[in-house]
Amino acid sequence: MLKQGNIMQGIFRKVPPLIIISIAWLVFVFFIALFHKHLMPMDYKATDLVNRLLPPSFMGGDSKYFFGTDALGRDTLSRLIRSVYTSLTIAFIGSIITAVLGTVIGFIAAHFK
Repeated sequence: MLKQGNIMQGIFRKVPPLIIISIAWLVFVFFIALFHKHLMPMDYKATDLVNRLLPPSFMGGDSKYFFGTDALGRDTLSRLIRSVYTSLTIAFIGSIITAVLGTVIGFIAAHFK
């Protein structure tokens, strides 16, 4: 009888590593989209003109702004996290609209054939 560990090792042996990396990346992106409000260090719309155009903290910038700030002093990391949520929302809504329209047009085409 196979143990649970042996089954998982067999599955991972058959799946190419790029597919595993891709699935892990998608899970990571969906995690960010689901918990974006809790992951943002600051409000993505808040401006701080005193701290505008700061470099990332790992390049000598302020540690408060990990990825630095833009021309209006908005936190780049918070804006990046919010953009993931916005992009996935638009993609999901577009997919739903496309599926509904495609199904309706397909039914109409089949009805008049």
